[in-house]
Amino acid sequence: MAKKQKIDFPVFNLNKDDNKMENFSDMGKWEDIDRKELFIYTSIDCSAKSKIAAFDIDGTIIKTKSGARFPKNGDDWEFYFHNIPYHLKKLYEENFKIVFFTNQSGLGKDPYKIKEFKRKVENILTKISLPIQVFFATGKTIYRKPLPGMWNTLVDLKNDGVAIDLNTSFYVGDAAGREKNWAPKRNKDHACVDRLFALNIGIKFYTPEEYFLKAKQVPYIMPEFDPRNLSVSHYPDIKYSKPNVILMVGGPGSGKSYFCKKVLIPNGYTHINRDKLGSWQKCVKSLEESLQLQQNCVIDNTNLDKESRARFIEVAKKI
Repeated sequence: MAKKQKIDFPVFNLNKDDNKMENFSDMGKWEDIDRKELFIYTSIDCSAKSKIAAFDIDGTIIKTKSGARFPKNGDDWEFYFHNIPYHLKKLYEENFKIVFFTNQSGLGKDPYKIKEFKRKVENILTKISLPIQVFFATGKTIYRKPLPGMWNTLVDLKNDGVAIDLNTSFYVGDAAGREKNWAPKRNKDHACVDRLFALNIGIKFYTPEEYFLKAKQVPYIMPEFDPRNLSVSHYPDIKYSKPNVILMVGGPGSGKSYFCKKVLIPNGYTHINRDKLGSWQKCVKSLEESLQLQQNCVIDNTNLDKESRARFIEVAKKI
């Protein structure tokens, strides 16, 4: 066990009304995707860059001003360390694009809570006074860390086609799997999702103390299950007298598409995916056409309910 190190946590004191900001709409824009599962704010001068400096928000950029574990309202915040604006400004000058990624499932679909959190984000960005892009996930879907949905959205849609350099990009977050007393009188981290988020993306990871205070790395605990340690599986060759249909079932990010791309498609399966085709009706039609051509098929959708599965099972029964 590494020797415990003393870490000072300076407080950045805001004036009473510093968090009261108005007329922010002309500084950038909000948008949402996937039925408000993901909200994105982009500052008006935020431009695409190959280097990404990414940060969590709560417990990394800010903490509660009240000292409570959870904020009492949208104004209950202050910077986690006093030098955070300085570091972010330095990154901006070094041609990094600054991006915040945060899980906010507690907001749910509550319009008032979402509006308040947006106001809180706007106040934080106004205080930092730099072009920044913010992603926050409201549900427990592919966008929720440690799944890479928010990052993939940045790569695919929100960086203007500029390729991101994974070697120079990094992510900073407080959910790092550190045990109780990793620093004097500090509780264990509530999770390890920030460390795993960076691992899933393939970029360097730092805790707030490591990045902003240059503290040494402390011991941490990774999940017991590590998919990187799975042995390589060899699937048997199975021959069918009729075309074969495989119906994938599982939530977003559970590995369905990965299995299709790594195992089934290389073995000649026609890949039928709603994300690509746009509707279940088009998926059913694609299955019918593929089976008429005597092709093996895989239906790569979530297919979580009986009704969804039945549409494809009925077509397959007609072979």
